[in-house]
Parts: sequence; C-alpha cells; structure tokens
Amino acid sequence: MSYLKILEKRHLIVFEIELVKQIEINIDYILMMVEKYRKCLTAKIRVFLLTLKKAIGSSIQLRNKKELIEEFIKTVNINTDVEGD
Repeated sequence: MSYLKILEKRHLIVFEIELVKQIEINIDYILMMVEKYRKCLTAKIRVFLLTLKKAIGSSIQLRNKKELIEEFIKTVNINTDVEGD
C-alpha cells in the first residue's frame, strides 16, 4: 500500500470519528473538515515532491531522466494503482 493511500485512509478515519463525535452534523462542519484534509494532504505532497526532486538532482543516473519522472508524477493521483499499472 502506498504512502499516499495510507495517509488518505488515516485522514478518512479521523474525519469519520470526528463526525461520529458530533451530536449535530452540519454542512459547514463537513466542509471545514474536507478543506482541512485537503490542505494537509497538499502540504505533505509538496514536501514529498521537494524531497523527490532533491533525490533526482543528486543522482547522476536519474538527472537526465528528470523530465520523464516529473511527467510520470503528474499523471499519478490518489486513485492510481502504481503497483498494478
């Protein structure tokens, strides 16, 4: 299971627990939780991409494949099964 999938499931569980703890669930609360989740995931993805770019830049073997790797990363999203594809 990829790191992003684990992270997504963890945040989904936390989100669901927060909903269960609420006596009255309203749309504002749900939207706030969705936005909080999106921001957290976006920040973690940025850190991951920065780390990956540093690793590519420091590798002589990968430096010339940088554009190819970056294009591949752009095609991958949370729903992509990288191991199966």
